[in-house]
Amino acid sequence: MKKVILSLFLLLSLTGCIDKASDFDLLKLKAEQGDISAQYSLGLSYWNGEGVEQDYKEAVKWFILAAEQRDASAQRSLGDCYGHGQGVEQDDKEAVKWYRLAAEQGNASAQCRLGVCYLGEYGVIQDRKEAVKWFRLAAEQGDASAQWNLGYCYSWGAGVQDYKEAMKWYKLSAEQGHVIAQYSLGLSYWNGQDFKEAFKWFLLVSSNSTGEVFDEASKSRDDARKELTQSQIEEATREAEEIQKRIDEKE
Repeated sequence: MKKVILSLFLLLSLTGCIDKASDFDLLKLKAEQGDISAQYSLGLSYWNGEGVEQDYKEAVKWFILAAEQRDASAQRSLGDCYGHGQGVEQDDKEAVKWYRLAAEQGNASAQCRLGVCYLGEYGVIQDRKEAVKWFRLAAEQGDASAQWNLGYCYSWGAGVQDYKEAMKWYKLSAEQGHVIAQYSLGLSYWNGQDFKEAFKWFLLVSSNSTGEVFDEASKSRDDARKELTQSQIEEATREAEEIQKRIDEKE
């Protein structure tokens, strides 16, 4: 009986490997035949090391083939490759070129990245108003990173300044689970002396972060806690748990 079970286990394991290999081979065949979606997916497989050994240069090769056929996701990913210098020599101007091509097709994450380039002067002359333009386009599509960046611009007067708008965008991002937005929102409430709301958002950050972010959020959470009654702490904790539950359900 043990031999039968072992044989079945090995057969099932081998079948799984064959299926994975077959899936990858089929994907590669489609990509080689010019299928744009397959080319992008194959690039991601090489990029992430899924079904094949990780190979950034090979990922770039397939991203280029799809990007040159106007696949916006491939264009954005190619921009990432140039921006981070993975699989190609690092080149901010080339990154901006591909981000812009994807952004102009409405790709939200590319729009956000292009905004970052304009804000931080990566590959382009700094232009905060242009940064805000691209952040807004992505934020209105629900991109959490863009929402946080737009909130940052409103808060710190980078191209625009309006604290109420900053809070609006921070909150939209924070409710999607963006940890830095949650911390920014907590700080905003702290500065406005709404310690219960500050505690709630610092609590969320401290529950979902590590390293320096965790350390800062934990300290801020404890500082806010000192300003609250026990009933306020319990209420804020319940509200934080409800927010986290909604975030988890969306994922």
